[in-house]
Amino acid sequence: MLTGDRDLRTPADTVMDWKRHGTQDVRFRAYEGGHFYLTEHIRQVAELITADPADPAGPLGRVSIVDSGR
Repeated sequence: MLTGDRDLRTPADTVMDWKRHGTQDVRFRAYEGGHFYLTEHIRQVAELITADPADPAGPLGRVSIVDSGR
């Protein structure tokens, strides 16, 4: 799950609530910025979503894993 760390429309705790809709652990990443953080971080987000999830040195290895609670 991705969000902006200063997003007033969708604060991090609201984004984190989405984890209850799945059965797997989820990865959470907050980028610097507000609701439109994506426009300022498009390269980093593209690298994140195309990264090899098994590579611990890649961008997914630096993302917080949140237990789904199930």
